[in-house]
Order: sequence, then C-alpha cells, then structure tokens
Amino acid sequence: MIGTKWIDNFVPERMRPKIWNIFQDAIGKNSKDEIFEHENQIISTTAKQHTIHWYFTVDRDADGIALGIIAFGADITDRQLAEKTAHDLASMLLEDPNPVFRIDDKNGDTLLANNAANELINGLVQESHNGRAQWSALIKLAKETDIKTTFELKLAERSLLFHIVPVSSDNYTNLYVTDVTDLEKTSLALSETLKKTIFALSSVLEARDPYTAGHEERVAEIAVKIGKSMGLDEVRLHGLELAATIHDIGKIKIPSEILSKPTRLSKVEFNLIKTHPEAGANFIRGIDFDWPLADIIEQHHERMDGSGYPKGLMGKDILFEARILGVADTLEAAASHRPYRPGLGIESATKIIQEGAGTAFDADIVKACVDLVNAGEITL
Repeated sequence: MIGTKWIDNFVPERMRPKIWNIFQDAIGKNSKDEIFEHENQIISTTAKQHTIHWYFTVDRDADGIALGIIAFGADITDRQLAEKTAHDLASMLLEDPNPVFRIDDKNGDTLLANNAANELINGLVQESHNGRAQWSALIKLAKETDIKTTFELKLAERSLLFHIVPVSSDNYTNLYVTDVTDLEKTSLALSETLKKTIFALSSVLEARDPYTAGHEERVAEIAVKIGKSMGLDEVRLHGLELAATIHDIGKIKIPSEILSKPTRLSKVEFNLIKTHPEAGANFIRGIDFDWPLADIIEQHHERMDGSGYPKGLMGKDILFEARILGVADTLEAAASHRPYRPGLGIESATKIIQEGAGTAFDADIVKACVDLVNAGEITL
C-alpha cells in the first residue's frame, strides 16, 4: 500500500472529489496543530462498506509548508445502525398509543415482549388454524431480512401489520405490530363511498354527451387490465380505475353542441376541446384523494415525445398511470363510434397505438395492451 493513494484504494469513487476538497481546505487554512473531523464511507478488503469518523491534522514544517496529512479514524458503522434502529423503533412506538412490541433473536425465540404482545400474538396464533404457518413465515422473513420491512398477517379475522427492524450487528430483531383491522374496514367503506361519488360525476358528463356514454367505463376497464398485466398493486390499480372513470370530466365545461357535432371540429373548436384535461384536473384538485387523480387526469393527453397537451410533457415526466390511460383512451376512442365517424374497430385501433409506440405512447404499455387484445382479454 506504500506509495499509493489510500483514497483510490478504499473510498468509493463518487466521494473522492469531496474528500480531496476537505483536505485542500484544511491545508489552505495555514493553521498548525488544528484537529479537523469528517465522516465518509470506505470499502473494506471484503468489499463491505463502512462509515469512518476521521480526525486529522496537517503536518507542516517550521515554515508552515504542508508536508502531509496525519489521520486516524473510528469505525462507526455499527453505532449508526444502532442509532437508526432505535430511531425506527421509537417512531413506531410513538405513533401508536397502545404499542405491541417484542424483540426476538434470529431463531425466533422471544427475548423481550410486553403484555400486549403476549396476549395479542400468542392468542391469535393459537386461535387460527393457519396461524402457526403464517407466524413461521414471519419469523423466516425476520431471520433473512437485513432492512426495515413490513409483513401483514390475517389471524382470526384480524389484520396485523408487523414492522421488522433487524439489528444485524447484535443478531436480534425488533418486531412491532399494529392492529389495522378497524382501519381497513373504515378505508373500505370510504373507498366505496368515493367510488359512488366518482360514478355520479361520470354520469353527469354522460347526460350531456351521449357519445361519451360508456366510454369512460370502457377506458377504465382497459386501463386496469393493462395496469394489472404490468404489475401494478391493488392500491395503484384502484387509483387508476377512479381516474379513468372520470378522465373526461373536464368536458362538462365544453358546450354540448361541440361535443356532439357530427362534422369535423374547426381549429378553434378543437382548441377548446383541448382544455378539458386541465379543466377536469382543476375540477377535482381540491378533493383529498389517496391518489394523484388530478395529475393523472391532466396528463392523459400528454405524449412521450412531447407532442401532447396541455403542457407538452415528455417521457417519464408523465405519470405511469397517465401513460396507461393515454393508450387505453386512444384504443377505445378509435375503435368506437364518434359523432363525426363510425367506429374503426379493434383491429384498426390496435394498429393506431402500435404506430405510436415509442413516440406518442410508452412502448412497453402498448405491447402489454396489444398482448391483451391478441389474447382476447380486451374486446371492443
């Protein structure tokens, strides 16, 4: 190692300029015997990263000329992990007025648990016929994970959300559980009420524009199928469905004569139609949804190459759900009857989105949609 730069051997490349600057600043101060401190990550000979707290001083000759750096450091990796673990556990305990917690070793044996943990967990594991199997799965996950994670168990008709906080340096795991049964029931009830409100808004638009009747519902069905095939979880799928169900709600501001005009729209009329995504977003922006519905609605006519409206967004600046909605909307609109033309059918509509793949539309989303059409999952 003699004759080589230790920074090049041990410090991650992205951090090297910062450390050199710290040393240069210390040398530039022309101070003698001053102790400086800083922290940085190093890479050990086993390729493991450690955090080191450094103390260093500048070695100078009698004339104050810098001869080199004298430094020593302390490995604080375990201390940082312990502090983070304590912070995570404390945050969990503070968030729940009736905390349930236990600390297990890596074999799943309990080292420490409060009464609430013993009563709740042990009781439910005994009550449920599959409780032991699920508890074993939880312990297996706790043994294997090295990052904070969550695990949900449904035992005896109760929903329990476990937070696993491993402390690998000391080989034990904190388990903290929240009973979310009542919260899930309340959330489900609110979700149903919200869905009814969304459908009511959609029906208002359909009453003004008969050609929109069923369009939003069909687009929602297509969008959800695409989203599901691309791996969106149930929460995001629900938000996508709600946004799709009212994606054209902004057309309420457009005169019905324009919406149902049997001939091609003039440039002025089309420009007025193009205001509906922003109008729809503004219409619901003040409502506190669990999903970015306003943004999805506002962006459903944006295109990957920036040719869309209202803001000319490009690529990943467009929400993924809005990209899905854009493909689903185009497919349904092309296939179905419009005031100024008959429906083109599913085959022609599919060709339209394929022609726009990679330019107007997200190519992966187009592929997922076409695959569903070819499999008979999407029919129009």
